[in-house]
Amino acid sequence: MITQPSDLAQSKGLAPDNDIAKNINDTINGKLKFQRNVIPPHYYLHKDTIKSFFYEKKEQLESSSKALGWMGIFLSTLTALLTSTFNDFWEIKSKYIETAFIGITLISFVYACKYGCWYWRYRKDLEVNSLTEELGKRSTASVINDE
Repeated sequence: MITQPSDLAQSKGLAPDNDIAKNINDTINGKLKFQRNVIPPHYYLHKDTIKSFFYEKKEQLESSSKALGWMGIFLSTLTALLTSTFNDFWEIKSKYIETAFIGITLISFVYACKYGCWYWRYRKDLEVNSLTEELGKRSTASVINDE
């Protein structure tokens, strides 16, 4: 007497006798157990926790905008320095104007390197997944039972 669909297939020579067929048969016959009504935990964050988290990360979050700002100033003054011919402006000699541009270019280069290195060091910590995981560690998890 044939009781299982796989037995019928094997008796007719249609199904291979191996573990894959057994796994498929077990799945069809419902031998796998599924959990139902599983409620995931809820995470609660207090307003002060979020506030303190962002105060701690404020300097790191600002480092990227500072790096880009100083890099923009550096590239602008460098471009102006390389492509311009400086002339006298009112009573200011052209060599003083050029010296000022060289000074601004050097200062902006130093700050661009400083904040660029700062950003490079913390770039992995500033990704969204990293920030949410760290904030999630500070949360309180609770499971709501309806029973």
